Amino acid sequence: MKQHPELVPEDYDLNDFIPQVLEESGKWKGKLIGLPFYNNTMLFYYRKDLFEDPKIKQAFKEKYGRELTLPTTWEEVVEIAEFFTKKYNKSSPTDYGIALMFPRTHTLFYMYLLFFGEYRNAPLGIMRHGTADLEFGEYFTADHKPAFNSEEGLKALEMMKKLMPYSPDPLGSDYGETIEYFNQGLVAMVPQWTGPYLIFKSTLGEDKVGIIPMPGRSVSGQWALGINKFIPEEKKLAAFKFIIFATSKWADKNKFLRFAVAPARISTLQDPEVRAADPRVPALEVTYVSQTHRPRIPEEPRLEDITVETFSKILSGELPLSMETLNDLAKKWEEILGK
Repeated sequence: MKQHPELVPEDYDLNDFIPQVLEESGKWKGKLIGLPFYNNTMLFYYRKDLFEDPKIKQAFKEKYGRELTLPTTWEEVVEIAEFFTKKYNKSSPTDYGIALMFPRTHTLFYMYLLFFGEYRNAPLGIMRHGTADLEFGEYFTADHKPAFNSEEGLKALEMMKKLMPYSPDPLGSDYGETIEYFNQGLVAMVPQWTGPYLIFKSTLGEDKVGIIPMPGRSVSGQWALGINKFIPEEKKLAAFKFIIFATSKWADKNKFLRFAVAPARISTLQDPEVRAADPRVPALEVTYVSQTHRPRIPEEPRLEDITVETFSKILSGELPLSMETLNDLAKKWEEILGK
């Protein structure tokens, strides 16, 4: 951008990028290394038609003594998930309450943050662990030590286990399976990324698909575009031209409207056409400024491998859900980080 200002349109406007998104996906330690392209984040999808059905609402109130409302905490999700699971409610319109993906893959590493993030960023969690450093994410304390071997870490895994009976094959399901569970009407709720909205909308119909921010906290999954410095100069210029086009105001708006690619620009979120066309916008506005983050340090792949192994064994009952188990995992983290 400095070397070729003539290739940057006057209306490109770096300040139009959502500040948190530019910082999280475009910068490394304060230095601009790429431009935000796909501001992916996780949203909470639910069957709008079921939640608004008077008979279902009345049945829920009779069973739990409260109104069927959209959940804002995982504790509320547990109750709703039980109600929409046929094993626990024979009159449920769905077989299961929620679709969860807790496989022994990187998916489990980020799904944990949906639960841990709520407790880690609560006032008591901040008091114990400090505000998370963006480079290290919520898995760490403010001074870069493991934060999950704590009451907050235990509570997150306990909540995950509580929800598992209300989900079809949570340990064996991943991205594609949970999308299909919701698509086929097998479940009433599913935490998923921004992209599947188009699938849900086209299969179930827009009137049946509701979207709210994640109960507690979401997790980021942003994508940015950058240039390989080892390629020839002419290819760098070609890459730069493409990146400027693909991250422009026009492209940011149109790829959201046409392909559900979550926007990275303020102007897109504020655009009247966008707001009228896509019900995800209000949820995205809340999520972008409150989501949790995975570590962005070189050791992350090794930390992820040993963590999903331990978490998977805890959720399957092979390892006890205890502070001792989490302390053992934290020691392994410290060994890797120490090297």
